[in-house]
Amino acid sequence: MARHTSGHVGAELGHMLGSDEDPLIGTTVGSYTLQARLGAGEAGTVYRARHRLLGHERALKLMPAPPLDDESGSVERFARELKLVASLKHSNIVPIHDAGLDDRFYFIVMDPLVGTSLDELLKVEPRLPFARSLALLAQAASALDYANTAEIPHGDLTPATIMVGPGDHLALLDFGAGRIIGAPSSLPLETVDHVIEAVAADQRALGVIAYQLLVGQPLTTDSSSEAPQPTPREIRPDLPDGIQQALLRQTSADPAQRFATSTEFVTTMRAGLDMRTARPAAATRGATVERERDRWTSLQMELRAAAHQSSQVPPPKPSRVRRRLLLATASALAACVLLTSLTWTARSEPASATAPAVRPATERSLQVSPSPVVPAGIPATPVPASQHQQLGARSVPPS
Repeated sequence: MARHTSGHVGAELGHMLGSDEDPLIGTTVGSYTLQARLGAGEAGTVYRARHRLLGHERALKLMPAPPLDDESGSVERFARELKLVASLKHSNIVPIHDAGLDDRFYFIVMDPLVGTSLDELLKVEPRLPFARSLALLAQAASALDYANTAEIPHGDLTPATIMVGPGDHLALLDFGAGRIIGAPSSLPLETVDHVIEAVAADQRALGVIAYQLLVGQPLTTDSSSEAPQPTPREIRPDLPDGIQQALLRQTSADPAQRFATSTEFVTTMRAGLDMRTARPAAATRGATVERERDRWTSLQMELRAAAHQSSQVPPPKPSRVRRRLLLATASALAACVLLTSLTWTARSEPASATAPAVRPATERSLQVSPSPVVPAGIPATPVPASQHQQLGARSVPPS
């Protein structure tokens, strides 16, 4: 089959993509059978394909091939670019497994693309939350810095060349594809200056994507308009000032004004978001401390006023019940004191005061004869009174 010219193939691809049915579905390119079209961009068209012998699925990117009589060195450039890109091993870069030249197309074999392009995602959600946007941008920045350090710029970084998979895992594809097909926006890496310019272009391209993610609309660069361009915060008032300053710096036309690395750019925006988040928290803590201080001051003033008032008011007079209670308490105390005194006095008297008196030796005891026992049944004989007197007189000793 004769090889088509580049322009003819581009027109043919455009006609295919514009039709409802893609005539390439079911055809074979290299060792792969095309099964479905996944997407298209400036650098080519991506298909889901299956290896004819091994059966595994891959993503196949088709790009128009140069004509047979092409002497521009595009084939050599294609081989050189593919060797560079295939050497990249990063979790946020879609790896390349194979590449080749068909009669009609260049083709590149990659891992299956799972998810959706960032371009399609922004059509559904034009303005993503700050945290999610920065998480996606951090992955893209990591991949760019890794490749740019190896002096391999992307050359065609747009939302269409960024895939967002499950769990917001981001992957860059089409590294060097623009240079392969000779896109006007992609510089050939002929000299060191070209590499530096291409790396700087990658960094600005990331700034343009970040602008669209965080502001909610694409960055306009209409130099013909005399009206001043609105600032990012004029478009999105809740945008933190730190993020606005970083966006303006990274999208500057002067490469010297941009950040040294893409990671530094994203880190600065994260710091701007953290600062805005920290300010309300600090203000809340400050308001809480101020309220507690006011409450403590008010409490101190109330205590001082109460103390001053109590010092000027005379103590209240005791009530009648209270007087009775005090009188009963005093009487009980007096009775206890008296009882204690009497008990102490009784214990302290001498033992001789209570002992029986000893009669003197000269004193004679009165001895009375016992009465005779009278048997039962015999009446007792009364004693005359004269005898009683005699007995009494006889018992008294002479004085």
